[in-house]
Amino acid sequence: MSFWRSFRLILAALCAAPAASAATPPSWDKPPPRAVPAHIPPAARGFQAALRSGFSLPWGKASEEPGDELSARSGWQVPVILDAGFKLNKPVFLGLYLGFGYGSGRAEACDAEGFDCRVLSYQFGVQGQYQFGASEAINPWIGYGIGYEILEQSISTEGYDETEISHGMTFAKLGLGADLRGVFGLGPFVEVSAGRFAASSTSVDETEVHEGPVDESAWHGMLSFGVRLVVLP
Repeated sequence: MSFWRSFRLILAALCAAPAASAATPPSWDKPPPRAVPAHIPPAARGFQAALRSGFSLPWGKASEEPGDELSARSGWQVPVILDAGFKLNKPVFLGLYLGFGYGSGRAEACDAEGFDCRVLSYQFGVQGQYQFGASEAINPWIGYGIGYEILEQSISTEGYDETEISHGMTFAKLGLGADLRGVFGLGPFVEVSAGRFAASSTSVDETEVHEGPVDESAWHGMLSFGVRLVVLP
């Protein structure tokens, strides 16, 4: 074999080697396989929403007036709370909450025959969550919110109707839970809120008889527990 022929064969082999290398990239350039089963969806990004419900129990005082425990105004409640917002990245959720609750009244007159008592509550505000297992089959999370609350108590009997409405800031809503992720997310949650009433009004037979600030406000809140359903978990 002549010298020039050997030189051309060696040169052709050297030119072909990079092309082969580019066609078959090293294994370390490939993304690692997912560590969760295929039926578990990737972590949501963008819009996410959840619906929560369960039971709520009052704690603390509605005001510093003697005997004005929140539990003397309201017994247990059944809340329905909507969370809606956006995932800024896999673990971080920022959004709003909007809730309604219905429950039993605890005023002394509620025990008398012929009296009907009910308590309605409303809540809304902003919140954030950190989701520790956003891509996993089980997603533990913790959340914090701040907002506003309204509590409406009604006592009625034949020919008489009285309604008192108290409202003020909710300074903290601390929640935690864990979702089982699939097409939807589903799991338990626990939440405790803390706030103070700033003002109240009272109406008798649809005529307002009092409106003004709560002079001696006190800390109170609700301890809630139940189940939440997540859309786009």
